[in-house]
Amino acid sequence: MLGKNIEVIIDYFEDDYYVGRSIADAPDIDCYVYISSNCELSAGDIINVEIYKTEYGNLFGKYTK
Repeated sequence: MLGKNIEVIIDYFEDDYYVGRSIADAPDIDCYVYISSNCELSAGDIINVEIYKTEYGNLFGKYTK
């Protein structure tokens, strides 16, 4: 999964990260994707994210336009 780009839907912003899930994941059931971005994003946005780290099943990525 590292280095891959995936589509993510944004759920909310918390502690310097946008938090979302892949479009195949269910809210509050599956793991999260934590996204760093220099652009302002909103809940419901669907974006492409490049994954750079995994931790305890969660993914960390950066927004790629």
